[in-house]
Amino acid sequence: MVSTSAQTHLKPNTVQLRIFGTNFRPVETRNFASLPRFLGLTELY
Repeated sequence: MVSTSAQTHLKPNTVQLRIFGTNFRPVETRNFASLPRFLGLTELY
């Protein structure tokens, strides 16, 4: 459900990732190519 919204939030800026939580901080810049993985993680949140 959140996967679609996550995509839109993760793509615009790394600031959005900080809003999600500290889990996205270490990978906010290096895992931009791993958006699919984020979708799976964001679904849990």
